[in-house]
Amino acid sequence: MMPGMSGFEVAGLLKHHPSTARIPILVLTSKEISADDRRELQSKVAACVQKGKSARDDQLVAEIRRLRRANV
Repeated sequence: MMPGMSGFEVAGLLKHHPSTARIPILVLTSKEISADDRRELQSKVAACVQKGKSARDDQLVAEIRRLRRANV
């Protein structure tokens, strides 16, 4: 859904570049993530949250808080 490069490619590049490799990546997507996509993202991102429902909003806030605690 991104022009020119997929989110998978962006996450991979960020994880392989020394200046960004330690920054946690949180994916917020409107796309339904398949089990295969989740497996591919697992080594590249800290968390993946699907946009849309209010329960997902709570999940986004919870993931941000979790990442903040983990990196303090």
